[in-house]
Amino acid sequence: MQERVADYEQRALGYLKTTFPLHHQLHGNDTELALVRATYQTARRRGIKRIRDHLQYLGLTVYLGAGFERNPLHLHPVRRAGWLAPDGTAHRISNFDMLFAWAERWQELTALDCEEWPSQSLYDEVLRLGAWPDERAVYEALCTIWPNRTMAVPQPDLLDFIRETQAFAQSMALPQEETILWITAALQLGSRFAQDPRYQPLAAKLHPNSNAPRPTAKSIMADLKAAST
Repeated sequence: MQERVADYEQRALGYLKTTFPLHHQLHGNDTELALVRATYQTARRRGIKRIRDHLQYLGLTVYLGAGFERNPLHLHPVRRAGWLAPDGTAHRISNFDMLFAWAERWQELTALDCEEWPSQSLYDEVLRLGAWPDERAVYEALCTIWPNRTMAVPQPDLLDFIRETQAFAQSMALPQEETILWITAALQLGSRFAQDPRYQPLAAKLHPNSNAPRPTAKSIMADLKAAST
């Protein structure tokens, strides 16, 4: 079993290096190996057995972030692909094509939303929000900052994303005025980016106990650009 797992890990690393060369160049072998191992365990719990399906699941994780199936932003396409019942019950995974189409579309929308102008927009919105980022204010801010992605997600799912991400930020006792920064990072990197091996350094920097300088709108934009180039 250990040999089989080791063989899969090497094959998965080769798949990432060949299929996502920029990703490999940015993150390197050690981080990618951590991602491969975490994704493999998640896929096994979902009932995935074939190596080909494991690699496809890994590819979707590269695009959509760790735990993408539970990210409210991707809930609608995950259901359409037949992976989840309306009540949230997990189905046997069989359709990858539909989710790859969504992943490519999400990448296109992300690129449109990451032009230079949102940096100043984010800075202005954070100043406007001050220390009271309630749900409606955050919703309006995200629609202003990231119009393409927020328009592509059903409003109830976007509100669920805000509630879930805001609750997680509050559970860490994150300063209230920085909640919008955490939500912004989650929108670009995935709602569970703190558990994603690729983005744990950024999550650690955002943590209230971090020794790093407190994040600002401008620094967060720079970090997000570096993390997803």
